[in-house]
Amino acid sequence: RVPGWAKGIRFELNGEERAVSPVNSFIPVEIKKDAKIRVAFRQEIEKHFCDNGVWFSRGPLVYALGVRTRREIDTEEERSTEEFPAYNMYADSEWRYGVDPDSELKFVEGESAGWSLCETLPKIELNGLKLKNWDFDRRTTVIRAVCEAHPDLHPPRPVNGNFVFTPRIPETPEPDGEQQKITLYPYGLCKLRITVFPIVKNQ
Repeated sequence: RVPGWAKGIRFELNGEERAVSPVNSFIPVEIKKDAKIRVAFRQEIEKHFCDNGVWFSRGPLVYALGVRTRREIDTEEERSTEEFPAYNMYADSEWRYGVDPDSELKFVEGESAGWSLCETLPKIELNGLKLKNWDFDRRTTVIRAVCEAHPDLHPPRPVNGNFVFTPRIPETPEPDGEQQKITLYPYGLCKLRITVFPIVKNQ
């Protein structure tokens, strides 16, 4: 089966390269005896656009900006225990970047396939511009819906507190300073991450 992200196919049968034409996303292969089959798919960095933002993938993986975190035990969480504490995680590195989707994208193969966020992982490098009008959405009151299916039995009610939400992408991003290199890693390895970036055209 040929995955949808494949941009090209290299097919070898018993060490001999052969031209193939997928049929309904499959490569039919007739095998009469023992055979050694090798299939390689070509990958490219792809750009995807949504809600005035852009995100990047390569092959089957989505890439994101991994944000360093600061963890603090949530002392107000009733279910938190000493053996299994509840944590709040806060950004401990810059994340407010916009990118120009037309700027150069560089993929680095990497040497590691581990599950720790580090420089040896596969990565995408590109230039970003820090934004001065993109920050957390902070609120002191939210509306809590206990049961949307039965609002008459459990009506929504306001809840007071200090709430912090992921911000929406600004309609008109405002760059702050010079562009700088940012590095994107496989999405699943970034505990705290930015995946969709505001679009900012480099001047």
